[in-house]
Amino acid sequence: MLVAALIALSVVWFGLARGVIGTETSERITNGSFEQRFGPDGVGVGWNGFDNGGAARYGWYRDAWTPVVYEGASSQLIEINTRGMVASDADRYAGIYQIVRGLVPGATYQFALRGMMRVLEGDSDRANWSYSVEWGYTAGNNSNWQSVANWQETPWSTVYSRLSPGTFLSYRASLVAPGDTITLFIRARKKWGTVGRELDLNLDTISLVGTQPATARAPEIVMTAPPSPGVGRLVVVPVRAKGQAGLVRIELYSDGTLVSSQDANGQAEVEVAFRWQPVSSGQHTLVAVARDAFGEQATAKAIVGVVDVREHVQNGGFEGGFQAGGTAGGWLPFDNGGRAGYRFGAETWPAAIYDGQSAQTIAISTEGQAASDPDRYAGIFQTIGGLTPGATYEISLRGLLRAREGDSDIANYAYRVQWGFTLDGGQDWRAVQNWQEVPWDTIYPRSSPGAYTRYRTTVQAPPGGALTLFIRAWKKWATVNREFILDLDAASLVGP
Repeated sequence: MLVAALIALSVVWFGLARGVIGTETSERITNGSFEQRFGPDGVGVGWNGFDNGGAARYGWYRDAWTPVVYEGASSQLIEINTRGMVASDADRYAGIYQIVRGLVPGATYQFALRGMMRVLEGDSDRANWSYSVEWGYTAGNNSNWQSVANWQETPWSTVYSRLSPGTFLSYRASLVAPGDTITLFIRARKKWGTVGRELDLNLDTISLVGTQPATARAPEIVMTAPPSPGVGRLVVVPVRAKGQAGLVRIELYSDGTLVSSQDANGQAEVEVAFRWQPVSSGQHTLVAVARDAFGEQATAKAIVGVVDVREHVQNGGFEGGFQAGGTAGGWLPFDNGGRAGYRFGAETWPAAIYDGQSAQTIAISTEGQAASDPDRYAGIFQTIGGLTPGATYEISLRGLLRAREGDSDIANYAYRVQWGFTLDGGQDWRAVQNWQEVPWDTIYPRSSPGAYTRYRTTVQAPPGGALTLFIRAWKKWATVNREFILDLDAASLVGP
C-alpha cells in the first residue's frame, strides 16, 4: 500500500466552565483579517455570504491582488454585477455575516473595519451616491439579514476605478452587547437599478474587541491527521480550535518537537492549516495544542504511519522553466485545432499561482471569431517511467478556472477539466480511453481569481512500469467571444 493506515484518530479534550473575573479584553471576531482559508463559495472561513437576489449577480472571492489587500496576503471581495443585463433592480445588497459568541451582556465593544469600493471605469453612478457600505447586528444566533433593525452606513464616499485602486478607508463604532451572542452583518449596497455596472467591495481587518466573559469553558480542539504522509512530502494538518475566553496560541508537535505555532490574538475560533514534512518513515505522533487567555489548554493527538515515497512527475510545480511555445519543461502540449485559438504560457501573476513563482496556463479562446466548434480541447502531457508494476500511486493536482467577466456560459457547465493516461508511455491523447472529469465547478472572473482547488485520486501502475499522464481543458459549447483559462500547479504522482 502507498500509505500506512491511520492508527489513531483525532482526540478532542473538553473543559468545564470555571469562574474568572472578566477584566481582560480580546478579539471576538474569527478570521477578521481573512488570512485563514476561503470556502468553495469564496467566503472567508468563519463567515457566511448573503444577498437579496433579484436582477443582479453576486460573487464572493479571495482577493490576493496586493493593491486591494490592507495587510497580510488576502482580503474579502464582495461583488454586485449588472454587466450584460438588460434590466436590473434598485437596492441590491450582498454581504457577509458572522455569529459572534463569548460576549459579556451589557459590556461595550469596539467595532472596526477597513474597506475599499471600486467600480468600472467611467461609471457615472459613482458621482450620485449609488454605492455604500452598511453594517448592523442582531441579538443571538440569527442569520436572517432582513431581521437587522439597526443598519448603519459607513461614511465612505470615495469610490475608485476597478483597475486603479486607492487606499483603504477605516471605520470605528461601539456597540453594547445585548447578550452573550450576536450576529454581525456587513453589506455592500448598489442603490440604483442601472445595468452595465460592477461594484467591488474589499473588506479587511474586521475587529470587535471587548471584555472577555467572566466564566468560560476550557478550549476545544480538533486535528485532522494527514491521510497519506510520505517521507519528505509536505502535507497539510488542519487544526480547528474554539475558546470562549479567547485563544492565545495554537501549536503543532511531532514526536514532542514543535513543528509550528500561530498566534490567535484572542479570537474565539481559529482554523489553522499547519504544514508538516516528515523526515523518516515509521510511526509518528502528532499533537495539536490550543491555549487560551486563562492559561487553560486542550490537546488532540494522532498517530500516523509514514512511508518511503518519491515524486515521479518532473517539474510538477512548474518552477523548472518553460519551453518556447509556453509549455513547462518536462511537459508537451496538445489541442484539437478547429475554430478556436489556443495559448500555453507561464502564469506569473501571484493571484493565479498556488505556490512558488509560476503556474502553467492553458487557454482556449474564441474572442473575435464569427463562429466556433464545440468540444475544443487543449492540454499538456508527460511520460512517466520507473514505476513499480501493480503498485498504487497518488495523483494530485491543483487548478484554477477562469473566464471572461459576464460570460453566461459559466452557469451551464461549459468549462471542464479532465485527466487520463495511456499505458506504456503512448503519447497520442486521442488514444486515451479513461478520461476522468475533475469535479472543479467554480469558475472565477478572468481578472478576479479565487482560491485553487485540489484534486486527488489513485492509479495502479501498469505492467510495463510506465504511463503517460494527460491533463486537458475542455470548452464544450460552440460559443464565440469566450476565453477559458485553466491554471495548473502542484501536479504530482507519488509512490514507491
